[in-house]
Amino acid sequence: SLRYKCNPDKIICGAGSDEVIQMICQLFLKPKDEVIVTQYSFLMYRIYANIVGAKVKFAKEINYKISNSEILIFNSIIYDQNNLNGSDTLIGSSVGGCDSIINVNLTLLTTEIGTETTTTCDVTYGITVNGILYDINSPTGSETIVGGSANGCDSTVIVDITFLDTALGLEDGSICPGESIIVNGSTYGQNQLVGTEIFAGQSSNGCDSIVNISLTLLDIPEGNFINSSCDQNYELSINGNTYNIENPNGIELIANGASNGCDSLTNIQLNFEGITATSSIIQPDCNNSEGEVVITNISGVAPFFYEQSGGAVIEITEFPYTITGLSETGQLDFVDTDGCETIVTYLITEFNTPILSSEIIGNQIFVTGISIDEINSITWSSENGLSCNDCLNPTFVVTEDTDYNITINYGVGCEVTLSILVMAEETPVIPTYNIPNVFSPNGDGSNDIFYIIPGIAGSSQIVSMTIYDRWGNQIFRKENYTTEIGQGWDGTFKGQELNSGVFVYFIEVLENDVIKPFYGDVTIVK
Repeated sequence: SLRYKCNPDKIICGAGSDEVIQMICQLFLKPKDEVIVTQYSFLMYRIYANIVGAKVKFAKEINYKISNSEILIFNSIIYDQNNLNGSDTLIGSSVGGCDSIINVNLTLLTTEIGTETTTTCDVTYGITVNGILYDINSPTGSETIVGGSANGCDSTVIVDITFLDTALGLEDGSICPGESIIVNGSTYGQNQLVGTEIFAGQSSNGCDSIVNISLTLLDIPEGNFINSSCDQNYELSINGNTYNIENPNGIELIANGASNGCDSLTNIQLNFEGITATSSIIQPDCNNSEGEVVITNISGVAPFFYEQSGGAVIEITEFPYTITGLSETGQLDFVDTDGCETIVTYLITEFNTPILSSEIIGNQIFVTGISIDEINSITWSSENGLSCNDCLNPTFVVTEDTDYNITINYGVGCEVTLSILVMAEETPVIPTYNIPNVFSPNGDGSNDIFYIIPGIAGSSQIVSMTIYDRWGNQIFRKENYTTEIGQGWDGTFKGQELNSGVFVYFIEVLENDVIKPFYGDVTIVK
């Protein structure tokens, strides 16, 4: 009260507005009193007024504001659209002090209602009514214009906008390369397959129509015409162009020749070289004493036939085609259905089974009669005393006479076997000379040469020094020289340095007119 300078006796306190409203109604209202409240006022006003028996009158609101013109109060009696007529007595209000009677007769004026109705194709169209925008997002509604009627009452405007649809169409055809169509004056072809065209006012409702263009570009298929002819006068005419031996190749455009209706391309290729046969010869082996010719392909026009020298004509039914029973030298004559010919000559060599033989030199067995290149595998029947069981020329140490069998697999499933008897006395005498078992031919000047070291048994004449690899191939031989430093093998073969490995030597020394053999192996270390 001090802050707002008011009498504290006139301050009413309550637990919220409900208690204050209730207290006011209980203090100041009696049954049948009239209470005026606004149309959308706080609900508790009418509730507490009804509790004490008062009559509630509503004052109309326009745009949520009280319309004073809608309420007429005369002598505490409310006259409105619900109470247009009546009379009231004003006690002592006449000139003579008598009562006066007032008759009330009101006329309820009508509210004007207008419409704003529009039909349009323009999706951007919009109007503003009473400050409210109506467009495609809000096309309908009503607005109250305060005092807008000619009689001074409010007026109502009903808004109704109709937006017509735009007609949509689709052109989704197919075109060939080089073709085009015209839509609405625009050209569409292989460089412009898609687009959108607008036809002004062409829709049935008067709006624009829209056509979406989506074309598919078809392919031009390509084909090949390949022909071989042994007829030098053969000609082919396409599209008025002639192809022959002087003009064998070209490309032709066949109008509407493709299955999709487009043009097609044909590659022309003529061959005047006759026909050729692709063949291979299978020589006789241990399994087949006769040779064969295998034909894998023949150029030309099927079917094909062949005639063996002096024989019947035979049709070739498939490729590869094998002709058997051939020997020595001959030829096969082939012909295609056009009469073109070609010849295949063959030379069949007689197959001879290898004849193996053996030689024992010192303590090494040397097997001859077959080339190392022909061998698939080697097997010795007994490994006792042998340096290896899968090499051609093993070394041996035996204390009694021993039979060895070597089986060599060669060619395609072919085998040959040899039996060898090694006598115990063939085991070599242990050398009396100092012969190294390792040397390093790396050019450092130390231990680069394999030789018999002199000074052990005196200088002697070397009849021969022979070096073999583990397969028995001779890779070095030197004859008739003396046991001197540097006289020996330098670890090369045909001028090329050899890799590290074990090699077999056989040396013959002439001593006191007697040739003494020495055998063993030496290792190259690098």
